[in-house]
Amino acid sequence: QYAAGSGIVQYSYVYPKESSITPEQKTYIKSYADSFENALHAGSYQDTAIGWRHYADEKTFIDYFIVNEVSRNVDGYRLSSYFYKDRNSKGGKIKAGPVWDYDLAFRNADYCNGSNIDGWSYKFNSVCPTDFWQVPFWWDKFLSDSAFKNKLKCRWKDLRATTLSISHCYQVIDSIVNLTAEARQRHFVQWPVLGEYVWPNPQPIPTSYEGEIQTLKQWLAARLDWIDKNLSNVGSCADYPGDVNSSFLINTLPNPFKDGDYVIVQSKESQVLQVKVMDAAGRLMWYSSYRLRAGNNYFRVPVTNWNG
Repeated sequence: QYAAGSGIVQYSYVYPKESSITPEQKTYIKSYADSFENALHAGSYQDTAIGWRHYADEKTFIDYFIVNEVSRNVDGYRLSSYFYKDRNSKGGKIKAGPVWDYDLAFRNADYCNGSNIDGWSYKFNSVCPTDFWQVPFWWDKFLSDSAFKNKLKCRWKDLRATTLSISHCYQVIDSIVNLTAEARQRHFVQWPVLGEYVWPNPQPIPTSYEGEIQTLKQWLAARLDWIDKNLSNVGSCADYPGDVNSSFLINTLPNPFKDGDYVIVQSKESQVLQVKVMDAAGRLMWYSSYRLRAGNNYFRVPVTNWNG
């Protein structure tokens, strides 16, 4: 597998182990992984029957994306990624996970923007293009798939109301603080590193354990807020500003627009939209109706056909 701008991204066998895997199993795994990547790279990649979903479990990749982005894992996607595939009788598709290797996550990386609150981890290649280990093309393709973005938005909103609510995140952090109360006393006697730089700690370095916890909480809250504001606001779970009872949002592209330019209507549901264009005197210049589908809809207003 190739990642843009780098060498080969290597797949390694975990189970069966290299010492016990059979040639037939190797051939099957390689063929299946190749089929997945070829389907993802093809023009028909969004097709639900022959696209990448035929080979991979979409939900697990959505969750894997969220875990890596919440933690801003600088090694995520490109180095520390586990995938598994059950036999066909158990579903048979490639699944992302389990999650693994997050020591350089949650702010703890002072290189390649690893400690930043803003920015996407999956865009690592544009931040550190000279690093040999680059992110595979998978994630750019996923994030250009309209159905994937729709489901990602829905999953994100569900999690932000539950597992990823800031109150629940703080509760988990506090519970671990309490659980390790006795052990960390022995830990910092053996390794007195509080306030000391240990690669790749970002600056400023808290001087106390309490300061470390406070810094983690502040960073996590800001990171979640950034994702809230920057995740693609599309599909059936899109947020609509203004009137909470509104079921659609209209934008022009560009604004002001001329003949042939697009009007974008983002709709919560399938519905019929009636469009009227009035002049400054209140006269009807143009009228039409459109059948909208849930999500983004595009149409043109024929300016040159207005009657005045």
